[in-house]
Amino acid sequence: MDIPLLRIGEPLPGPPVVLQVSGVLDTSTVDDLVSAAGRYLIAGTDVVVDMTDVRLCDSTGLGALVGLERLATTHDCAFSLRGARGYVARVLAMTGIDHVLRLDSGGGAGQAQPASDEARPSDEAGLRPPVTLAAPPTGVPR
Repeated sequence: MDIPLLRIGEPLPGPPVVLQVSGVLDTSTVDDLVSAAGRYLIAGTDVVVDMTDVRLCDSTGLGALVGLERLATTHDCAFSLRGARGYVARVLAMTGIDHVLRLDSGGGAGQAQPASDEARPSDEAGLRPPVTLAAPPTGVPR
C-alpha cells in the first residue's frame, strides 16, 4: 500500500481558508503545499495551514513556508500556521521562523505549542529526536 508522504485535506471555507496538512513537508512534497495554498494567496484570500499532524518539516519545507508568507504579502493577504507541535515546533523555534511567520496554537493568536517528549517523531517513521551533546569535562584535552 502506497501511503502519501503529505496529505492536504479539503479546504475549510473561510475566510481564512484552512488547509489541514498531515505527514512530511520536505523536498518531495513542498510543491503540493505551495500549489494548494498559493492559488488562494494569489487570489488575495487569507490562508491558515493547520500543521497539527505534520510530523517532519525539513529546510525545503521551511523555505516553502517563508515563500508562502512572501506571496501573501505580495497579494495583500495573510498566511499563518496553526497547531505546530513537537518536532515541527522545535524546528520553527530553532531556525527563528516562528518569528517570521504568524503562528496560531490552534485556539487563537499565540505561539506554537511547546515541544514535548510524547510529540517527538517515532522510530517507526525512521525519524529520531535530536541528540544533546554534553560539553567535555574541564581539563580534558580536546
